[in-house]
Amino acid sequence: MIDLTIKPATSEDSPFVTQMMALSMHTIPELSGRSGAELALLAGLENGRWQSFVAWWDAKPVGAVWLRGEGESNARHYTLGLAVAVDWQNLGVGTALLRFALDYSRQNGGRVVGLKVSPTNQAALRLYRRLGFEESLLEMKFKLDEK
Repeated sequence: MIDLTIKPATSEDSPFVTQMMALSMHTIPELSGRSGAELALLAGLENGRWQSFVAWWDAKPVGAVWLRGEGESNARHYTLGLAVAVDWQNLGVGTALLRFALDYSRQNGGRVVGLKVSPTNQAALRLYRRLGFEESLLEMKFKLDEK
């Protein structure tokens, strides 16, 4: 594993976090054509509803995780998003970010951490399952004709 530093994202990190958000959603067909800025707006990243963290190797950002807390303080549910820059995947960055996010959630009153992942994203599924995530919901969609 490489030696990383994980720090809260600053306003200067917003373009990188937005880029990572777009990368995390590239496997979702409905969102694949959207820009990083559109995805950030859709998710509420721009309005401060998310707490974001960036993983750094030396002076280079290599991945990001973002969390959104909801609910009462004793039953707080966090929703998580995570992405690692392509050249840094499979080096332990995702594991470090995920562990950091779980610790952060625990320390801030979290009881549950949830996420959405495409069933085609096998690398992410392996990571989440390895760290103890369990499937809890099947999401279904019906596509209406777009005319």
